[in-house]
Amino acid sequence: METALSLNKNLFEIEFNGKVLGLAPREYDLLLVLIEESHRVVGRVELVRKVWTEGKPLSRVVDTYICRLRSKLHTSDTLEFPRHGNVATDLYQ
Repeated sequence: METALSLNKNLFEIEFNGKVLGLAPREYDLLLVLIEESHRVVGRVELVRKVWTEGKPLSRVVDTYICRLRSKLHTSDTLEFPRHGNVATDLYQ
């Protein structure tokens, strides 16, 4: 099952099923990277480099944020991003 999201970079908002998600800044940044790189697999090291620019997080922080996003999106399925392609929420390895 695919779920549609819409992205508004000017307002730093992501809508899910017509409702703006209440994302923390780091969650927004992480989901934005996954959306922008939806054409390929994004590894954990790359996610850390792109999202945690001020320092290296603890070892399982990426997992925690992915779990939070899944919870807020109420899905573990593939996400459909108009004009960006599809992303599986388990893309990072």
